[in-house]
Amino acid sequence: MVKLARFLPPVLAGAIITLQVATTVFEGPARTIAIVCVVLSLLASIFVRRAEMRAHATVAVACGAVAAAGQAQAHDTKYAFAAFLFALGALATLRTARLSFATSEKRAPANTRAWIVLALAGLAMTTLLVTQLPPLGKAVEHRIARRFGSRAADQTGIGSTIQIQTFLYMLQKDDVVMRVDGEAPDYLRGAVYDRYTMWHQWVASQRDQVNPLEEANAPFESKTTRLVLVSGAAGRGREARWFLPANACDLGTPSKVVTIDPDLVAHPEPWWTAETIWFRTKNCKTKLPDAGEPRPEHKEVSPRIADKLKPIAREWTQGATTDREKLEAIERKLKTFEYTLKYEGDSSIDPVIYFLTVRHSGHCGLFASAMALLGRSAGIPTRMVAGYHGGEPNSLDGHVVIRERDAHAWVEAWVDGQWRAFDPTPVADAPPPKPSFLKELGEWLTYSFDRSLIALARLELVDLLVVLVGVVLFLFLVRAIQQRLAKRRKKTSEDFTRPLPCLVALTDALAKRGWEREPSEPLERFARRIAALEEPWSEKAAAALVAYASLRYGSGADESKIIPAVEAAAKLTRA
Repeated sequence: MVKLARFLPPVLAGAIITLQVATTVFEGPARTIAIVCVVLSLLASIFVRRAEMRAHATVAVACGAVAAAGQAQAHDTKYAFAAFLFALGALATLRTARLSFATSEKRAPANTRAWIVLALAGLAMTTLLVTQLPPLGKAVEHRIARRFGSRAADQTGIGSTIQIQTFLYMLQKDDVVMRVDGEAPDYLRGAVYDRYTMWHQWVASQRDQVNPLEEANAPFESKTTRLVLVSGAAGRGREARWFLPANACDLGTPSKVVTIDPDLVAHPEPWWTAETIWFRTKNCKTKLPDAGEPRPEHKEVSPRIADKLKPIAREWTQGATTDREKLEAIERKLKTFEYTLKYEGDSSIDPVIYFLTVRHSGHCGLFASAMALLGRSAGIPTRMVAGYHGGEPNSLDGHVVIRERDAHAWVEAWVDGQWRAFDPTPVADAPPPKPSFLKELGEWLTYSFDRSLIALARLELVDLLVVLVGVVLFLFLVRAIQQRLAKRRKKTSEDFTRPLPCLVALTDALAKRGWEREPSEPLERFARRIAALEEPWSEKAAAALVAYASLRYGSGADESKIIPAVEAAAKLTRA
């Protein structure tokens, strides 16, 4: 009973995970954590020797698996009932382990009161599992992301609103935001803004519009690119978003659905499945919806800055006849300005106006804002786009690491009946330094571990069961090999302690003479007793006993000489 009870917590936790996978949306880090906890619980149930310590370790880790399973999208009575059964099983395991330490052979049967206490305790534990552990698990997961995910949840300022100066702060951070595997796009769109406010802030006015739901069930094997975000980097709730190229198609996500807003920004559905997305950039079968035509907001310029922008737009676009020529002229002029992360401004003047009329240097947020507003001043619909550009290729496997410092802003303008991208920011003079080999190795190991967890989380129900069964069989195989090796070591130890035939013959001969060796008597003491006898054989018998002791328990003795000497002493003693 004790041997079977040790496996009860991981088995019940595995059943709860299977139930959640089969009946709810259960993806992402929570599912991976749950599977890892079940495996660790099985390991504890097999390899921890002390029964009481084994029970506590098995139950504790299995509780982590049940808590992670509670992070599924939907909760209902099935999870509550399963958690109740798990609580009873966990308490039974702890109770069985405690009883195994009882000294009396005859144990009294459990009374009714004990079973009532067990049921009430299980009900209380179930209540905690259902009501408290899911939010606690979310909090712990967020803290882990902050600690090991380089605090990405607090880094990215790209959302439905953004201050111009936010880019300055982001461009000075070195933390990893995402990794791109496969064909790495140059520009990854994450937000599109159409209104510039008096608070020097860009706003996406369509953020509250209901997003159309799209299928994102492309097979993983068909991808040309996979994008993996550090936990939290995509944002939370309605602000969660992916960063995709404008030509992305054939999307695939863990939940198999994605929402697309009117500006073709992709949002995860549900939001906590945003850690990974795969897509193609050519030979598309399923393309994203067409971008909408310009809205009135795309030509809007605040009156407080319009009078200053229009003369600049006329001057810079003089001689240009088409919208494309005007935009190219504005872009060309802005590229003569200086790119710098050292910001100087005047709080009484709009930063874009100060950038255009006084400073003539700044970061990408200022360049993109200036071009978008100048284009509108010239009568061209424009919008500002925020995302990431560039990245750091890893020489070990080719994946691209994108950091906060790779944040970027550019412009999309309505030209020739479609939205076209323009980037007015000049190229920085000094490229970022190449990372050291050790840094690349650490990054490669981190990404390899992340890919393994994501692959584990992407397993289907049948695959998950096969993996769990395989893990259990592997653990039992390891345990069987360990027991076999222990038996072999024990047998080798017994062979070493068993006396050689020559010593048996000598001690039998001495016993017939009336001199028996006591069971715990060392050979050296026995040899001294024999040497004290005044018999013709006593001296050689004593010397043979001492020589044998040096052979078995000493070092450097010559076996080929000692064994014949002991045999000769035995023969002399019998004569």
